[in-house]
Amino acid sequence: MDRVRGHASFEFRRRGSIGNDKGLTVLELFIAVFIVGLLAGLLFPAFNSIKRHAEKVKCMANLRHIHAALEGHLNDKNYWPQMPIEAFSFEESDYFKWWMVTLEPYGGGGMDVWLCPSDKIRYDEPERVFGSYIPTSFDAHRYTPVRWNQPWLMERGDFHGKGAHLIMPDGSIFSSTNPFGER
Repeated sequence: MDRVRGHASFEFRRRGSIGNDKGLTVLELFIAVFIVGLLAGLLFPAFNSIKRHAEKVKCMANLRHIHAALEGHLNDKNYWPQMPIEAFSFEESDYFKWWMVTLEPYGGGGMDVWLCPSDKIRYDEPERVFGSYIPTSFDAHRYTPVRWNQPWLMERGDFHGKGAHLIMPDGSIFSSTNPFGER
């Protein structure tokens, strides 16, 4: 131990190193890269799982958002939104546009709400409107949508791997591979 201006200085030397005392050996570098690669290999599947779960949560939030808009329309107008008869010959884009425009005053408009993040079909045509959720058709009677225990909205595909998401009149959401069968 040397004393320089009142401070103790220590000299650290790596035992067993030959030649240059600065830097890592090739073996140490290889081991460090291997450990980092192993940790990354363990974490990447977890990140993918987290991403899929976040998409599912966003999808369920979209369904609840549209459900609230449908309920708002039902409470305000006293009937379920009724598509005109000619709407059944609409193209898909016009069908979803009609629903978005109808529910827009109640907060249910916009493709960001109508598209599930797990729905991999994306269209490059900005003038076309698409959605991932299909509303159920009911008659104009005020109590029909709540009288029968049928879903108000349903995903148009199995985007999450465990069946299509359905939202019921009470706002509960579940996944089902057989939506009208046993629950």
